[in-house]
Amino acid sequence: MADIFSLVSAAAGLLDVTLKLVNYARELRRGGATIQKELDSLIEQACLLERVCDAVNHSYNRSVLRLQMKEQEEVSHDKSTNATRAMWKDLARMVSHCRLVVERIYKILEDICQPPQQSLSKHVDKFVRVHRKRSKEEDLRQCQRELSMYHGSIQLTLAIINREEAQNSQDSTAKSFEDLAAQLGELRSHISDFDGSTGSTGDTEYDKEALSGLRELKASITNATKLIAPPIVNKYFKTPQAVSSIFTGREPLLQKLRQCFIQPPGPLHRQSQRRFVVHGLGGSGKTQFCCKFAEDNRERFWGIFSIDGSSVKSIKKSLSSVAKLAGRDPNPNAALHWLSTVEERWLLLIDNADDGDVQLEDYFPKGVGGHILITTRNRDFRVLGSVEPGYYGFSGLHFDEASSLLLKASSLPRPWESSWESLALDITTALGNLALAIVHAGAAIRSRLCGLQDYLQWYKRYWENLHDEKKVQHAADQERAIWTTFEICYQRLEQKRDRTEAADAIELLHVFAFLYRDDLSPAILTKALRNAQLEAEHEKKVAKEEESNPFRKQLGLGEKLQMQLTSILMFMVGANAPPPLLSMLRDGREPEAVEDRIRGALSELEKMSLVYYNEHSQTYTMHPVVHKWARDRPRMKLRYQALWADVASHVLSASILLPPLGTGTEDELYHAGLLPHIDHVRAYRAKFGAKVDSKSKRSWLPQFMKTPPVNSNRVRMSAKFALVYAQCGDFLKAEQLLAEVTAALTLYLGPRSPRTRAAQTALAAMYWEQGKLNEALDLQRSIATTCEDYLGRENPDTLRALLKLSTTLWQQGKYSAARKLGMEVVDGLTRVLGTKHVDTLEATNNLGRTVMKFGQQEDILEAFELFSKAVEGMNETLGHEHLLTTYAKENLARVSCLIGEQALLNHALQFTEEVVATRKARMGKEAPWTLMAMGNMAVVLGALGQVQKAERLILDALGIAERNDNIGASHIGVLFGKQILATMLIQQERYDESRKILVEVIKEQKNMSSRSHDFHPDRLVSTIELARCYERQGRLKDSIDICDETIQGMEKAAKNGHHFIKILKEAREKMEGLLKDGEPKFDERIDIRFPEYLFKL
Repeated sequence: MADIFSLVSAAAGLLDVTLKLVNYARELRRGGATIQKELDSLIEQACLLERVCDAVNHSYNRSVLRLQMKEQEEVSHDKSTNATRAMWKDLARMVSHCRLVVERIYKILEDICQPPQQSLSKHVDKFVRVHRKRSKEEDLRQCQRELSMYHGSIQLTLAIINREEAQNSQDSTAKSFEDLAAQLGELRSHISDFDGSTGSTGDTEYDKEALSGLRELKASITNATKLIAPPIVNKYFKTPQAVSSIFTGREPLLQKLRQCFIQPPGPLHRQSQRRFVVHGLGGSGKTQFCCKFAEDNRERFWGIFSIDGSSVKSIKKSLSSVAKLAGRDPNPNAALHWLSTVEERWLLLIDNADDGDVQLEDYFPKGVGGHILITTRNRDFRVLGSVEPGYYGFSGLHFDEASSLLLKASSLPRPWESSWESLALDITTALGNLALAIVHAGAAIRSRLCGLQDYLQWYKRYWENLHDEKKVQHAADQERAIWTTFEICYQRLEQKRDRTEAADAIELLHVFAFLYRDDLSPAILTKALRNAQLEAEHEKKVAKEEESNPFRKQLGLGEKLQMQLTSILMFMVGANAPPPLLSMLRDGREPEAVEDRIRGALSELEKMSLVYYNEHSQTYTMHPVVHKWARDRPRMKLRYQALWADVASHVLSASILLPPLGTGTEDELYHAGLLPHIDHVRAYRAKFGAKVDSKSKRSWLPQFMKTPPVNSNRVRMSAKFALVYAQCGDFLKAEQLLAEVTAALTLYLGPRSPRTRAAQTALAAMYWEQGKLNEALDLQRSIATTCEDYLGRENPDTLRALLKLSTTLWQQGKYSAARKLGMEVVDGLTRVLGTKHVDTLEATNNLGRTVMKFGQQEDILEAFELFSKAVEGMNETLGHEHLLTTYAKENLARVSCLIGEQALLNHALQFTEEVVATRKARMGKEAPWTLMAMGNMAVVLGALGQVQKAERLILDALGIAERNDNIGASHIGVLFGKQILATMLIQQERYDESRKILVEVIKEQKNMSSRSHDFHPDRLVSTIELARCYERQGRLKDSIDICDETIQGMEKAAKNGHHFIKILKEAREKMEGLLKDGEPKFDERIDIRFPEYLFKL
């Protein structure tokens, strides 16, 4: 504090001159001065200043004492301490300037009230004093206002310092900081008003001092404002589980964590990220403790989020859910970026981070406003804590806490008898005081399976039974103790098995064991029930429509015989057997009655504490230890594990509808929530299925008596799971499942079956999404050939297959073939389905996209007509926000840029703005198609000359795309975005930046596996732009070389020629001519023209 000792002398000086002013004003008042009203006001202000001086000295002494204690404890001065020092310095300056104001007031009073001259009469003297008063009135009034401002500023600064120094105890409320912020804002406004009125005193020296003081006061108030944090409003709250109503114990640890872990109020730029670890045995209460901490401190955080840290996959899935909350594309990098940049205080709970192979640090957001709380059984993760003491180690509860928890969980009435407490102590000691085991012991007692008196007898009996089981012989005593309490609860359900709700609860427990342990929604069961009826009704409808379909292919005698033989064969091998389902779903006739059974089963599980209800998400959760026990129970034989994994798979499958059913937004949201369940159940099915197969190989049973390799329900299930993977952007898994589906359908139904062709079309789409264009092209050709041979060239199914084929040809840059095929498809669909049919409109849009690539003026105008027709028809048929409509609008906007007319460009901007807004609302701000729309909008902005705005937009889109795991830096869309960026940089004469980007893009485009040759049109477009860039830089030789490479590529790619070749040759000849004449000047090169592929330059 040595650097602000001046504050003491400044305060003493202010106090001295203030006392002098008060005494003088009082003498004047008693003497009957002519300024009685002004004197009363001055005396009041001066008395207040006396108290302020006392407060300054008191606060200063307390602060010195606090810092001395810190130094004795060898605590380094943190950023908060440095900020407080700065505030003390500001306060010292305020006091010094305030003293100048008081001295000025004293001088004004002396001038007004100086003694009368002896030569003046009494009346003349009174006149002179009145005149003096009037001449000094404005000065006095201004000084009073200034004094009032300094008085307020000193008080507020003291309040801020006191609150800053009280932050370690966290006793500053949000309301008090909100009030301070409001007062500071008002004071700053008054200072600005006063600043404009200074300078009227006529005292030059004083004016300089006053203005200097006001400027310093403004700076001090600005600094103070930065220290005042606005009140926090909790917007997001998601914890791993709800806090139990009987949560007991660890209050001192919660209080200590609150004090050391939560950042003090204040600006985030002064903070650093805080991390804390809670480690201990499974079932020791780590997650409940952290959830309790989050709930108790909810209003201290703008957002509370939870992450399942059990594996890399679960971490990424959880982060994707966080990104979705923020309106970003659901991928982990988007969530990490959001939390890293958001200017708010948040808490991230990473639960069950037990796997030492997971690099948790990779999933910490980089922001300074964050708090990360980690639960783990892995002691090695303790080093991740960043605030003292860094971690808590949990084992069992304290004896008193454990006994109290058991009595609460048993629902025994208060007051508790001493004998109960003694028995509870014996039971909890036997359970190792582990919270989870105690809760389940209480559930058994509460359900009257046993009482406090005989619980230990039950427990010992089950312990001994478990001891003989191979699965737990090597388990630690603590784990075996917990499993024993679970078995006792399970036994209670078994005893009541003759009751429907108990039998249903047991089955439901087995199903939940093979799903993901969180977000266990009753909707899975209700949808599985209702969807069976919807699918049956749809099958009847399709069959009826097929009979009246004028394009239906009549089956020949051989085909009918083949179908009958297939049906018989599938029946013999059991391929059409009904799927294994829960009894409540198999037996259910009335949905309402089944829903009652679902609620009854869940209630039974909840009573036994085997599941927990989460009110925030309205779903159920299983503790990880309970989840593992339910799946690997000692008495759960391998064949039953395989069976229940299969049942869980089919329950999930039954809750999903395949298109054309289940295509709404709500369905997509529901499917996204199923993804972790599908991942888990598939993994368990593979694990236990492999074990069963291994045993079957040693079995004496003949192969035909074992489970058939192909089952119609399993095929349907794979198709449904593929749909979910595709909607969630995991195209590789969708491809793998659809390949299995296609193989099975081809085997049993043949390649001509509509279902087989539908599966093949979906598989080709997955190839297309991954950029595997050669594979997609081969499969689409096969589908089209099958359709043509079986249905004829003019059949709608054949034309639809040819439409898909033409799209892939376009994507591969085979524009001539795509144009020829596209024209045939449009003509055929127009004749067969009409001009307003969705398939015809989609084909029209695709044809326009192909025609535009030829680039001549007549091609561009033809494409404009095609796009206009598609947009008009889709607006009428599908609506202006439908995905296909937005595609057509984008294409119309792009072709308008090549025409270049101002009116068209204005419409193009309107179109792209609408498309971006629609896709953000429907797909998310960071979805790939949203980013593509942003790229097209940037092209339109460039065409309008708004190149800087276009650059900012495309940079935003590229930043999002490159941190998206499902896109990546080498994605075709990202490379297209970089092309756009390079063009915008050339327009701004930033040639070197543009050149570096284009060289990188060309290299990536050459290495893409989906390209059939080095001269794909996308790459040739990039080389055209690089040639333009070199020419603008004056590097004509380099530009000529790139022109030669581009011309060679175009001549190979476009066998019929392309008008870009002529333009490039002309540019090349002009540059060669300039080089022959010596070093050319820039104005000599202005007539060198390159092909325009984005917009007219």
